[in-house]
Amino acid sequence: MLKHPLSGAAHAASQYLISAAFIFVLLISGAHAQVVLTDGGNSITVPKEKMHVYVFIGHSNMVGRGSTPDSCRDFFFIAHPRCWNFHIQDNYSGPPHHEWIPATEPVHRDQRNFETPDKKPVGGGMGMAVVREMASRYPNHYFGIIQNADGGTSVGDYAYNRSTGSGANFLDQVVDAINAAKGTATIAGIIAELANPTSTMDGVNNFIRDIQLIADKIRQQTGLPDTPFLVSQFRKGYYRDSHGDYAVNLNYTNQLVIEIENLPNLVEYCAVIPTDFSMDRDKYMHDHSHYNLLGMIKFGKNAADVIVQNSWAPATITDTHPPLIPSGLQSGTITPMSITLQWNASSDNDAVKEYLVFLDNTLVARPAA
Repeated sequence: MLKHPLSGAAHAASQYLISAAFIFVLLISGAHAQVVLTDGGNSITVPKEKMHVYVFIGHSNMVGRGSTPDSCRDFFFIAHPRCWNFHIQDNYSGPPHHEWIPATEPVHRDQRNFETPDKKPVGGGMGMAVVREMASRYPNHYFGIIQNADGGTSVGDYAYNRSTGSGANFLDQVVDAINAAKGTATIAGIIAELANPTSTMDGVNNFIRDIQLIADKIRQQTGLPDTPFLVSQFRKGYYRDSHGDYAVNLNYTNQLVIEIENLPNLVEYCAVIPTDFSMDRDKYMHDHSHYNLLGMIKFGKNAADVIVQNSWAPATITDTHPPLIPSGLQSGTITPMSITLQWNASSDNDAVKEYLVFLDNTLVARPAA
């Protein structure tokens, strides 16, 4: 906090002596752009650099099919005060578009219809696990989710902007949401869980090509060329056979693992999130393809580790430019129990948040700037 003492003449009121030796503390917000988060009747204004948003794209694991509501209700279904969801369901179902709401599962497009009979309940997804982990590490920041995920989604659905089947296209929805949010929030990264088993080398090559296309298209169409792009490591050693089960295949699917791990050499600002823990299927997997609650939490921790290791985590911003000292302090009406003060507003190179008014070293008021 930046403190400036102000002094003036003392005023006597009845038998009370009111000292005019006040200290005004001006707190600097640090940003002009800000986002207003509203939950019910309560609102909070968060500066852009304090609101970090992650974009999640992928298939059923990203949606959270493996972590059922009963298994993860306490973790995912109770809102965290600093985790918010940029609702995008209404991109294709009508207004209102793009609203910040408390992030409780499910955060994918079916959020509002979760309780209706025609919607299959799913549990907590990877997005919630990541932002909750980031919130635990950075208690002075808020974290947002933009999630576009559907069961069975392929990398090509995003790379070639295919239809979601609900009147919109996968890539369009992602780009529209980022462009709507980026003015008042920091787009901190894109996290993709898109790897599918493959039985051909062409499948391997096409996957790598399509991942590069997705990163390039999102960055170009949002005007954010430096946005980090994080890809989930493919789970090693299995593919889906004709019975729908996963079996060991040490050829093309493991070659896909190698190629994914090489992505940071092909795509700028790219990193791979380790998922080797998933080989302990009894502990971390709901079935052969979906994480359970422990798996989701472990993925969130690994993603946060990668973000920190690459210096993509929220920066600690220190305001080093002091505001101008308020001038023209004057007293008005004085009573035995109160005094009215007025002064000329301070100014700053960025913004002034509030004044703290002290009387004899005791905080007595904090009017907004």
